[in-house]
Amino acid sequence: IGHPAFAAAELDTGFIPRYQDELLPTPGALSDEFWQAAGSAFMQSLPVGDGPWANRQGFRVGLPAEVSLHLSCNGQDRLVTLAGHTAQLCG
Repeated sequence: IGHPAFAAAELDTGFIPRYQDELLPTPGALSDEFWQAAGSAFMQSLPVGDGPWANRQGFRVGLPAEVSLHLSCNGQDRLVTLAGHTAQLCG
């Protein structure tokens, strides 16, 4: 809506391809909040089981419970460590 050609009603089927670089800038690095939310969402999306191995909290004898996930999005990779109910970023 803020593009001058759009405001001047210079619209046709070639509008987006013609102004693609201005309308769809190259995405930057994904934020820490994105990676934390992605890791948490992934863990919540796993099916819930009822057996002894259904616990997804990352049980460790004598160590804090944590789960490490290697996530990838749009060519970017991160290691997200979920400790309890919090996500911590590594790398």
